[in-house]
Amino acid sequence: MGLEQDLCAQNLTGATITSGQILNRHFEGEDPRTLMDDVPAILESKNFYTVSKIVYEKGTTVNGEVKGVAVGKYTKKKLALDVIMEADTTSGDGTVTCTTLAEDQSMLVACLGEVLGAFRKRFERFWEARLAKLRDVMNIQHVLVIHKESGTALVSKNYAGEKIDGNLISGFLTALTSFQAEFRGKKKEPTGKQGFTLDYADFKILLEDGEYIRAALILEYDASETIKQSLVQFTQRYESVFQKPLQAWRGNLDDIEGGEYLIEEVFEMSLLYPHVVNPGVEEKKLSKLEKAIYGMSEAISKDKDRPYFYIATLLEYAIEGLKESHDRVFSAIYDMKKNHAIEPKVQQPEDDE
Repeated sequence: MGLEQDLCAQNLTGATITSGQILNRHFEGEDPRTLMDDVPAILESKNFYTVSKIVYEKGTTVNGEVKGVAVGKYTKKKLALDVIMEADTTSGDGTVTCTTLAEDQSMLVACLGEVLGAFRKRFERFWEARLAKLRDVMNIQHVLVIHKESGTALVSKNYAGEKIDGNLISGFLTALTSFQAEFRGKKKEPTGKQGFTLDYADFKILLEDGEYIRAALILEYDASETIKQSLVQFTQRYESVFQKPLQAWRGNLDDIEGGEYLIEEVFEMSLLYPHVVNPGVEEKKLSKLEKAIYGMSEAISKDKDRPYFYIATLLEYAIEGLKESHDRVFSAIYDMKKNHAIEPKVQQPEDDE
């Protein structure tokens, strides 16, 4: 069905086509499948009704098309919009093309501008969410998993420059929460509720209670909403993985070893680790921005005494050298890490004794 037919579909009868216009926007380093999934929501936000959506792939190329129709709010004139995307799934580079046909020419420019502007905002929100992940990781100083009944620290991982005594903190938290339970008449907060925060010395301590464990993040500054949600997810994941050992635990730490990998999976703490470039990466699969950042990564890590780099350092160099926004640069670095163009150096934070 063409755009002309779309104008007459869905009870929009009697349309007479008077004009059409095409605009496009190029993008780099994005996930084209996710972007295409977002198109109906973007159109809906601009009062379009989605008529059809088709996505097909051949090799590393993905093509998609979404058709929508709308009626002007004030003029009651009919408008059809065709969104076509072609992108490379490896590099994430591609083009979104918007074609409009309308009964009223005055509707075209504003419509296309709003829809393409919505795509740009979608990119910016996506980039900002990824940068917020780095901020959250840099805020975490220590991660504790405490057995609620005994107060024993099951997991104690330090990420701060100054080492924190995990067992000391776990004893303090156990005593404090016991006092709090007595003070409140032993009313239990439901599992899954985003936990509460305590001030301790120069730190903020975010707590989340499960059925068997109390998970704690020791933070440098106030917790964001995303880090609160992540702690809930971590608590639920930990109890799901170790449910049987937790139910049968009698105080022997050897009976409930492991769990540190869940910290990485949920909080992505390797963003703090030293990184190195992967010499085996296929640079042709990188976007233009990623290639530039990869070159900077190689240059930074050529120091014989320090043949590695930190994400925060690379981010700073790339922003200054490429004149791109924090959000977009970090989003590209994040994709490079996920695609193993850069990788964590084999170096992990030590456990507390």
